[in-house]
Amino acid sequence: MKIKLSTIVLITVLIIIAIVGGTKLGHQNEDTPQQTVENTDNSETTPRETSKNNVTQTSSSNQVTQETTKKGSTPIISEKLDVDEVLSNSNADYFIYIELGGGTITVYGKSVSGKYDEVIKSSPASVGLDQSTPTGIFYLKGRKEWMEIEGEGFVRYATMSDHDVSISSALYETDDGNTLIRKSYLGLGQPATGGNIYTVADTAYWITQHCLDGTVIQIVEESPKNIVCDPLPELNSEYFFTDPTDPSHKTLAELEEAGDLPYSIYLEKGSFTMTVYKKDENGDYTIPVRAFNTAVGRTAGRTPVGTFEIYKKERWHQFSYNGGFAQYATSYYGNLFIHSPIYGLMEIDTMLAEFYNEIGTNSTAGCLRTTSYASYWVYSYCPMGTPVMIVNGSPKGTISEKPPKIPDVYMTTDPTDPFNPDSIY
Repeated sequence: MKIKLSTIVLITVLIIIAIVGGTKLGHQNEDTPQQTVENTDNSETTPRETSKNNVTQTSSSNQVTQETTKKGSTPIISEKLDVDEVLSNSNADYFIYIELGGGTITVYGKSVSGKYDEVIKSSPASVGLDQSTPTGIFYLKGRKEWMEIEGEGFVRYATMSDHDVSISSALYETDDGNTLIRKSYLGLGQPATGGNIYTVADTAYWITQHCLDGTVIQIVEESPKNIVCDPLPELNSEYFFTDPTDPSHKTLAELEEAGDLPYSIYLEKGSFTMTVYKKDENGDYTIPVRAFNTAVGRTAGRTPVGTFEIYKKERWHQFSYNGGFAQYATSYYGNLFIHSPIYGLMEIDTMLAEFYNEIGTNSTAGCLRTTSYASYWVYSYCPMGTPVMIVNGSPKGTISEKPPKIPDVYMTTDPTDPFNPDSIY
């Protein structure tokens, strides 16, 4: 009878333990989702910290992809803070304000009232296509003289924000101030970018020099202030591939007066390629800026080999042997020039197609015949005294794209001519 009683007691204790344990387990299971939410909430950073974390992951690269500027990356800070409140706590000297609808960028300074209401700079600005420029309040963080925009080109005087949106010049083909992509510049004021902000070089440069890290940037939809800025300055007809507002640009006259030779020209007869190099940090001409497809002498000795220098330029040069004309003739030796195709008259719509289509072949009397674009570029940006080296074969393996072919008609217009309304450039 004692054994049976003890057995009953033991069974009762085990049942109680099982019931209590099951209840606790059930409570743990019920609490799990709530605990997960609490952990997530505790792991969130403040809006300012979130932006900083994003920058840490992406700002080390010199390339900015369109994915970093999608609308979905709008910072939480833009929805939680009022710009007046933010500016009241700012110690920065300036405030940058961008209206997407109006395509403008304005830099404000503090007036005597202590408010940011004094206009310092106001310029046309290109913004993102398809609402790819995020709106909100940002903070300036870092700057680069040159930055590559993947798949698009290079921009100059780039200032980054803490949310991977940059403010810079329009696009360039290379990291050289004389390689402006005209369509990018002429499009300032219209949506045209992958999310970043492009403006004139003068404004972009000014921001890099005067707006310190932490400067507040506000980007807004539409055009609530209806800001009207100065019109876009026209391109200089003598320097079509330079932003006319660029404070770093030096004219040929200024370069020649200072004895400054920023470029050298190197031509490989074997590859029919004329390459323009600029100086590296050691002062050596090693950085390629341009590569132009070029026709050379029809026989081996007609185009001389050696090192020469530019000593004369003619806007139009007439050849005595055929009576034709060439644009942008830059002489490097005797009566031999770097020049455009041949024209029947001193008019850009009288180009003889045969001479254009021969570019990239052995077909000249000794000159270096290239496109109107290439000859214009050399004529405009290479000062007197610029070295010209011509070699046989292709020891460096330089290459260049052949210009687009045109129909074999008698007279036409060079499709690369900067002054052709339908220029491919």
